Amino acid sequence: MKEHRYAEAVPRLRTTLEQTADLQGTGADAYRPITHGHLGQCLFQLGDTEAARAPTEQALRHCEATGDHDGVLAYLGNLYELHRYRGDAAAAADRLDRRSAMLVSWAGRRGRTVAASGGGRAGR
Repeated sequence: MKEHRYAEAVPRLRTTLEQTADLQGTGADAYRPITHGHLGQCLFQLGDTEAARAPTEQALRHCEATGDHDGVLAYLGNLYELHRYRGDAAAAADRLDRRSAMLVSWAGRRGRTVAASGGGRAGR
C-alpha cells in the first residue's frame, strides 16, 4: 500500500482473509481488523466506495468487539470519509458524531480536553 499498488493488494488481502478465517487467538484478533481495514482503504483508493464499505465496517465491528479503542476511532474516521465522499451526509455525520462522542468520553476519563488528547488516529 505504501507504493500505492492498491489493485495488486486487493486480491492478496482477500486471499489472506479467506485463508485465516478459521484462526483464533490474540494474533488473529489483532490483525484481522487491520487486514479488513487495509482492504477497505485499497478499494476506497481505487474509487470503489461501495465495495470499500463492507470491509471497513467489518474492521470497526472487530475493534468494537475486542475493545480496541484506537481501531474504533480509526475506522469511524475512515467510514466518515467514505460516506462523505459518496455524498451520504447523514451516514457521514453519524460516524463523525460517534467518533466525537468517543473522543470526549475518552478525554474525560483521562481528565483532559479533546484538543489536549491529540484527537486519536484518523486512519490505520
